[in-house]
Amino acid sequence: MFSGTLRVRDRPQLGSGGARKVTGIRVLHAGSDLAQASVSAGQIGKLWGLADARLGDAIGVPHLAAGGRHFAPPTLETIVVPVRPADRARLHDALTMLAEQDPRPLGAGAAAEVMHEGENPFLATVGLRIEPAPAGAGLEFRLGVELGSMPLAFIKAVEETVAVTLREGLHGWQVSDAIVTLTQPGYAPRQSHAHGTFDKSMSSTAGDFRNLTPLVVMSALRQGGTRVFEPVHRFSLELPADTLAPALSLLARLRATVRAPTIRGASCLLEGQVPAACVHELEQRLPGVTRGEGTADCAFDRYQPVSGAPPTRQRSDHNPLDRKEYLLRVVRRAGSPA
Repeated sequence: MFSGTLRVRDRPQLGSGGARKVTGIRVLHAGSDLAQASVSAGQIGKLWGLADARLGDAIGVPHLAAGGRHFAPPTLETIVVPVRPADRARLHDALTMLAEQDPRPLGAGAAAEVMHEGENPFLATVGLRIEPAPAGAGLEFRLGVELGSMPLAFIKAVEETVAVTLREGLHGWQVSDAIVTLTQPGYAPRQSHAHGTFDKSMSSTAGDFRNLTPLVVMSALRQGGTRVFEPVHRFSLELPADTLAPALSLLARLRATVRAPTIRGASCLLEGQVPAACVHELEQRLPGVTRGEGTADCAFDRYQPVSGAPPTRQRSDHNPLDRKEYLLRVVRRAGSPA
């Protein structure tokens, strides 16, 4: 989403949490792309430097007063399975930016794992506080400690891992609209044996923080809780008045909320809201209950909390919700370079 003019080295505000500089721009013109210093609204261009950009991110400073978004967010999910099971991890990396779900933290939660204490096998200390942010605010990472309290590379490792971990929250859905604050850092300085080279068994590495952070994130989420939201569409149905009763029965089965019908002679207008997951069935069954004379117009309206038990999605990470399973998987490969 973009309006205005974007120039090389501008710092876009990205909804996924981090800001990146635009390092190059090429604008499509007359069948080819030309290097340019800027791209304006209405032009088609290619940008370089936005490695963390995701679908739906706002580039630049969005003009919220201009009427909001022009395109509805995606409200359905496609399941993609690799032909070869060995390619599962590669496929997951390739599709990471396509994940679009909308749970939010319910309240604040905090957790910490301290180096050399308890069952923490990593040379790292990480404390995090997770709080709900306003709807649509995205993910924000903050420092609750002095910048020099830990090497910047380790702080960056925590920040990046927080963003990755929150792509699969307590129920497997991506967690959005959250403020995550680093509250407790700690590390083992670079050390070596006498007259020896760097020994990572004695010194913290970025890998220690990447491996530890998911456990802290999930502990904080458990404490604060999350709420799963589902997309809802508004609908407008036009149908013969004598088919109103079966149409209302269908809408009730699809968990729709319906406003009072408007009767116009032999025709009837029904308006209301229906969960996005039920829109396809509504479109399929409407002809059957209206003798093929009903028409439907549906469009995304908003997100609403899921009633009852939240739906879950199969995890594709190392499952930091199960500490024993997670450590078995992660510690086994912790000897690889960070």
